Amino acid sequence: MLARFSNRRDIVLIDQRGIGRSAPLVCDAEDPALPLAELFSIDRQRERLALCLAQLKALPYGDLRFFTTTLAMQDADAVRVALGAHRINLIGGSYGTRAALEYQRQFPQRVRRAAIDGAVPPDMALPAAFSATTGSPRCAVRGLRRGRGMQRA
Repeated sequence: MLARFSNRRDIVLIDQRGIGRSAPLVCDAEDPALPLAELFSIDRQRERLALCLAQLKALPYGDLRFFTTTLAMQDADAVRVALGAHRINLIGGSYGTRAALEYQRQFPQRVRRAAIDGAVPPDMALPAAFSATTGSPRCAVRGLRRGRGMQRA
């Protein structure tokens, strides 16, 4: 699919903070051989969330406040500047739509065109387990148990 676009445009893919090789935020995987009751136990999830949070905070880049869409789009603009592009075209699908909308919000004069597919609204809150504002793993799990998964902010 991208081959068609590359006839007329340069394609730049950015490894966003926290994924791939850009300061990856990865926790140890759960043992899939565990019984389902144990895998889905709220107490077990609390323990795993606390352990994961501790592992991430122990990383040299473990200040999780710096892994936000807002900051990632500032990184994207730094890439644009480094490439010498005055304006860019954006393509986003799923979470990429949220990223594209955030980039446009911060840098409206730097966007030539944008195509988004499968939009994730900018006001949709991430699940509580992934929110930096929950304060503690206990709050995150409590939020999930009360059915506060994906919700509008």
